[in-house]
Amino acid sequence: MSQDHEQQCILILVEEPFYLSNNQNSFRIKLKEKFTQLGKGYSKWIEAKVKYIKEQRERRVSNSLLQVNFLPIEFLFDDYLVIQAMKSIRPKYSNLVRDLPFILNRKSLFELAFKEWFCDPLLQSSETSKSDLDIAHMLVQFQGRHLAFLSEECQSDKRIVLSAVKNDGWAYLYASEDLKNDPEIIMAAVKSDSITLEESVFERYPEIAVEYLVQHYNTSLSYLFKDKHVVLEAIKRNVNVYSNSNMKDELKKDREIILAIAPVNITLLDHVKGIDLLQDRDFCLQLVKINYLAFRYLSESIRNNDEEILLNCLQHDPSLLEQSELRNNKQFILKALNHDCKILPYIPAELIKDESFENFKENEKSESLQLEDDSNDMFMVGNYEENDEFIEEEEVKKPNKRKDFELLFKQNDRKGILEVIRNDASLMRFAKEDLLKDSQFAMECVMVNQNCIEYFPFFKNDKDFVLKVIDLGNFTNISLAESLVSDLDFKQKIADLILQRKVVFTQVPNFLTDNEEILLSSMKVNQYKFSYQQIPKNLIENREFVMKALKLSPAFYLAIDLNHDEEYRMAALKYHGLIADFSHINSQEEFDILLRERMNYAYGGGTFHLH
Repeated sequence: MSQDHEQQCILILVEEPFYLSNNQNSFRIKLKEKFTQLGKGYSKWIEAKVKYIKEQRERRVSNSLLQVNFLPIEFLFDDYLVIQAMKSIRPKYSNLVRDLPFILNRKSLFELAFKEWFCDPLLQSSETSKSDLDIAHMLVQFQGRHLAFLSEECQSDKRIVLSAVKNDGWAYLYASEDLKNDPEIIMAAVKSDSITLEESVFERYPEIAVEYLVQHYNTSLSYLFKDKHVVLEAIKRNVNVYSNSNMKDELKKDREIILAIAPVNITLLDHVKGIDLLQDRDFCLQLVKINYLAFRYLSESIRNNDEEILLNCLQHDPSLLEQSELRNNKQFILKALNHDCKILPYIPAELIKDESFENFKENEKSESLQLEDDSNDMFMVGNYEENDEFIEEEEVKKPNKRKDFELLFKQNDRKGILEVIRNDASLMRFAKEDLLKDSQFAMECVMVNQNCIEYFPFFKNDKDFVLKVIDLGNFTNISLAESLVSDLDFKQKIADLILQRKVVFTQVPNFLTDNEEILLSSMKVNQYKFSYQQIPKNLIENREFVMKALKLSPAFYLAIDLNHDEEYRMAALKYHGLIADFSHINSQEEFDILLRERMNYAYGGGTFHLH
């Protein structure tokens, strides 16, 4: 029955129960049976999906052998599970979209990927992302240069290209020719990266040239520094293009440009020689009013003779007096003091002795005392005696852990001992002989940490003790004494415990690794933690054993690497929906055959997995 015919019949059965005549009852019965079977299969599929998600979460929390994880073929239609597989099961599932484009070229998968903030680089290989404008738009928002792999339609779409260049300016190279000349696209690319553009672009759009200098002031594009307006606008935006080696001297000496850098960083003038404007009195007065630190760049004549310029600077920095010959001019000094310039410490010694400055010195002394009193009040906390001292606390001694452990055993503190040996069985070396002979205490210690059995020589060879420990404890591995390994009765009892599922070993005792039943029982119960490398070579070469193991555990297939055998590949697919290498599936038809094989075995057929 074809898929379409199957769905039509189900609709007839559900919506028109009396559509068929009495002569067609047998077909009705068969159809009803088929429908019931599909319903049960769907329920089973839902249960399997919930179980898979739960196992994946538990495995991530416990970090248990994540390398054997896989996504069953029947769940490849679940967008969420596909994304999680691509995120966490690497590298095998990193190429999933590339390997199965005929399955995963669906828009819903990409929409969820972007909502999850996940965009694997290999998503670029999908035909959906190349041709669907909405998906392409989301894709370039994560990696702008993916624009190179998209269709010409996408490369000509302004919304897509704009998002691409905002993410990565170099995506501009892959835009259509029309959009390469769009000022909005160019501006976005410039803000994103220092892309190389032709001089003609900056000539057409000076505002883009300004933005380029703002974003990339150390650029090597010399033609950006030809236009004074462009350079001036960049400096006004607090960008240091002045020190760029491509900046021409005539621009560095320009009146407007010097006044523009003055409030930002006047020290940039250190690298420029022969600025004639620094001898222009009006320009110099304007410059120091913007930044008084410019005083030291002025010509010597102005610094030594212009009282107005120096007075303006002294109000901000009294020490500048030392850089001018006016420091020896008594009348100027008095004038500066009357303008409340704090220059007394910088007046030459032979001049400060003049009685004309006595009043100024007294006033400064009074101000200093007042400031000192205010400072003391600010930091005074309480009233202290002259001889008050602060007593430092004694350094707390760090506990000596070795002595603490020894003390626990010396005091026979059993509760404390059990707590400390939980994570370190070697601490049992501090135990006294009477403790090591106490069977009850030995049992408690081994139950807390199975490695403790090595420190109980009196019980390590005791068959009943060891069997009891294994029976009661949830051990995955335990060291056994040589005397017990050679005991046939002991070996049989261990085997019985494993077969009865009372004990689950990830590492089966060596004397049992040739027992097929033991190995199969252990891997079935603990398939993701079981150590498959312990399986002897003769069993790996036994096809009957391998087929049994494959049916029990998908991890066995991956751990032993059986992908070379067609029969084993089909068994892994049939029993677990496991495909180790998706790159071998070359078409939708091949995939459908594999999927149908799995669905028929696990869920009684059906196509509900598509929904």
